[in-house]
Amino acid sequence: MFVFNCICYYGDKRKVEAQLLTIREVGGLLSALAKMKLNTEDEQLNQYIKTLKQCQKLYKKYQKYIVIVAGKQGAIAGETDVFLDYLRLSTHLDLLFVDRFLKRINKDYDTITSMYQIVGYLDALIAINKFRNDLEKNGGYCKPEFCEDAVLFKSEKMYYPLLTNAVKNSLDTNRGILITGSNATGKSTFLRTVAVNAIFAQTIYMVCAASYRACFFKIMTVMNVKDNIFSNDSYYMMEIKSLKHVLDQINTDMPALCCMDEILRGTNTVERIGAASEILNTMAKSNVICLAASHDIELSYILEDIYDNYHFQESVSDDCVDCDYILYKDRSYTRNAISLLKCIGYSEAIVEQARQNVNEYIETGKWKKYMAIKRLTKG
Repeated sequence: MFVFNCICYYGDKRKVEAQLLTIREVGGLLSALAKMKLNTEDEQLNQYIKTLKQCQKLYKKYQKYIVIVAGKQGAIAGETDVFLDYLRLSTHLDLLFVDRFLKRINKDYDTITSMYQIVGYLDALIAINKFRNDLEKNGGYCKPEFCEDAVLFKSEKMYYPLLTNAVKNSLDTNRGILITGSNATGKSTFLRTVAVNAIFAQTIYMVCAASYRACFFKIMTVMNVKDNIFSNDSYYMMEIKSLKHVLDQINTDMPALCCMDEILRGTNTVERIGAASEILNTMAKSNVICLAASHDIELSYILEDIYDNYHFQESVSDDCVDCDYILYKDRSYTRNAISLLKCIGYSEAIVEQARQNVNEYIETGKWKKYMAIKRLTKG
């Protein structure tokens, strides 16, 4: 009979797994509240404490249901929990209590919902306060200033919060900017810095910067695009779908802040420049501040009348490439891709020939053509 009950138990349990999970979550939260001392003289907190004290009474009301259905809320099971597990298997007591518990708890639905909202809100405030305290010890933060009469983005000494000893950069613009520069100089990190701090400003009212003044934006990004095998979408297809989504979201009602990293890098150079220039031109005509990073220097000339040019730079030595991660005005005039090959251990022959190929192309406008080599075979 016990074996038969066990087989039936797991079959029936799968049918009410969602309800069991709900009860465990509610029970865990009520159990935690029951252990708290909810006394404070803070007037702002008192409006929440009253509701939470009502929830403490609910725990006493539903304690037997919670214990039988969900068990003890903790990581380590005791002897009582082991006994209750066998009791559930043999009697299906927790499954019998599910419907009864849900019917009763529906009567206190508003209180339970308020409990989740209050606990989530207070938990978020604690996290934000901890985050602010950590920033005060490291790079500091400021409170944002918002304007409604102009589309602009102005921030001084802005930095990315997850970096240790992050380099701080400033930006003051009322139109799109095009960021050029060599590999690993800081273009992508700067785009993330702008987007993350704009989100911080409009959500938790703080910015990782010395000052911040901007309008309210609809914030959109096209970064870290990946191909999708399951939908048969190549990298380029995913990229143009992301760009199409951004273009569809642009409207005149609300300004947009759009950060795009290596726009259309999934296709050939000629078509990339042709399509990217027109997409960026369309955004410049709209209510958008677009920050676009690209290796295509040609774009900095094509769009120089409607986009401000900025760049990151580096210093190249025999052994390595050093970057200062500082944002400079004007377009980039340097390249470091071949130097990076040498830095990570590519053979001298490959590095030197690559440089010769580039120099030859710059001088003649033509790439070196490689000839087939006959391979010797034994016999």
